Amino acid sequence: MKAQVEIIVEREGVSLEEEKGSDVNRILAVEGYTLLDALLDTGIALPHECGGNCACTTCRVFVEAGAELLSPMEEAERDRLILENVYQPRIRLACQALIRSPNNSLSSDLRIKLLIPPS
Repeated sequence: MKAQVEIIVEREGVSLEEEKGSDVNRILAVEGYTLLDALLDTGIALPHECGGNCACTTCRVFVEAGAELLSPMEEAERDRLILENVYQPRIRLACQALIRSPNNSLSSDLRIKLLIPPS
């Protein structure tokens, strides 16, 4: 059985818990899934204009804690963020960040902030 990671999700300026009700901001994701797929599978809408192909930056998120629970940033992701002038070490494209097992990690949960305004 694949490991699961708890993801705590906030929208910039307001937590999803405040926006939609209790427990909506805590989701479980299976290792090997992209962060984008984990969010979409649990009903959390996140723009992804390129279809999750690292050709835009609409699915970018800010990783507040637990970055070690995501795959390392690859060159294509870094280049895309630099090209769009939004690169920071803690900004990730949700379509490129794979959930990793917490087995060798100090953190047991991942905290992210969606960098999109509330709908």
